[in-house]
Amino acid sequence: MPSNSIEINGVIYTIDADTKNANIIRTTEALPNTLVIPSQINYKEETYTVTEITKNAFSGCTKLTSVTIPNSITTIGDYAFSGCENLVNIYSLNTTPPSCSATAFSDYSATLYVPQNSYAKYFIDEVWGKFDN
Repeated sequence: MPSNSIEINGVIYTIDADTKNANIIRTTEALPNTLVIPSQINYKEETYTVTEITKNAFSGCTKLTSVTIPNSITTIGDYAFSGCENLVNIYSLNTTPPSCSATAFSDYSATLYVPQNSYAKYFIDEVWGKFDN
């Protein structure tokens, strides 16, 4: 684990002391089936905003069935959710679709939930629009 990283509830974050941002880099066996990613984490009396899910962060997490992505996430890396074959519910709380490539998800059959007033933004997005619902 990098020296600037911490684990919270089965998720490993890197933290940047200068920007006060945190990125999700990978998971551990302690990852719950249903994950609500926090918009902020606390470490050593400092608060860090969670802004990115990096490349391969959740790749192969077959036990993950539901994930809630906070409105603080602006970027989702390549293959971030690749191989999450049991992921059936994705809740994105962001009114603007987070930036991600077509490889961020390997399967678009999960049910995607978004804020009501932002449905059109997700629907026309090149990646998020691939979800069936």
